[in-house]
Amino acid sequence: MILTILSAAFANEEKTAAVAQTAEAGAVLLSVADTPDNWAAMFAATTPTPFMPPPAPLRAIAKTQIYRRATDAELALLEATLPTLPLRERLLWQDAEGGTVLVDEVRPFFVSVVGEARADELLAAPT
Repeated sequence: MILTILSAAFANEEKTAAVAQTAEAGAVLLSVADTPDNWAAMFAATTPTPFMPPPAPLRAIAKTQIYRRATDAELALLEATLPTLPLRERLLWQDAEGGTVLVDEVRPFFVSVVGEARADELLAAPT
């Protein structure tokens, strides 16, 4: 059965599969190999939107994990630098809900204080 395609979006980077909204069945998955007739109908009816990979998940880390990894000298330097941060960055660190911070939000601060390599070590995912 050829479906009535209302809209479609590619489901992969290779453009060999798409999610199509149809009048008859709602959302359906189409592919070149499995549904060639509806694949052709999709292109006759619409231009599929490009594939959009899902965003990378946000990664949080407990501040206590950072404290355990950092040396006393690094902690002293981080604490001394906090008052010089722009208000937003300082609040993100100080008011971190549940004692966790989002790595992408605090990484620039850590890089500016301890350098890129050490910041990556301190903010690495727990093992």
